[in-house]
Amino acid sequence: MPRPPTQSFVRNCLLSALSADDFLLIAPDLELVVLDKDMTLTENGKPIDYAYFPDRGVGSIIAYVPHVHRVEVGIFGRDGISSVPLLLGARMPTQTSIMQSRATAIASPRVHWSRRSAPVGRCTPPCCGLFRR
Repeated sequence: MPRPPTQSFVRNCLLSALSADDFLLIAPDLELVVLDKDMTLTENGKPIDYAYFPDRGVGSIIAYVPHVHRVEVGIFGRDGISSVPLLLGARMPTQTSIMQSRATAIASPRVHWSRRSAPVGRCTPPCCGLFRR
């Protein structure tokens, strides 16, 4: 079984910004993955299983608008995450995230970013670490 990445190895700006203590909370479940071009990471109306923190590559956030169909509303790369709604406590996104290029990323299970795993009215420690910065 591969060892989880260390914080000094991570090139994603959000994961790098976490405090060492917050990073240690999620480190055992982190996995380095390859994301193929056109790979769907999150899909409108379907539960989010993983948050993807790209180390390289670019992804698009696609919204679905009646009578227009698909509209690109944002991009993300090594400075971001595949699913911002997950950080805000949502279990299902209202948009779709797809990769525009082949990339590497750190995958983290939803449980670390869900408010369900935190005391009532508080965000999870790793999530709070992101919002403090």
